[in-house]
Amino acid sequence: MLLTSLDIERSAALADAGEAGATGIYPGEVRFRFVYAGIVGTEIQWLYVDPKTLSRRARLCGWQSVVLCDEGDGNYLARLTLLP
Repeated sequence: MLLTSLDIERSAALADAGEAGATGIYPGEVRFRFVYAGIVGTEIQWLYVDPKTLSRRARLCGWQSVVLCDEGDGNYLARLTLLP
């Protein structure tokens, strides 16, 4: 399984989101609501997870996470594979 995510602590785009950690909410938890032509969509939750947290949590669930490409600005591509 391939995935892309964002390490917000390395991202200038979401630099202010790091303050959310003081509230007990993981800093990568964000909510989106799309608006198009005056139509307001329902709110969706999204999770940006840093590579170290992804690796740690994946291993706890029996998966291995490997970063395949790091763009240097916080964006990365990773592969999850089920451990034998």
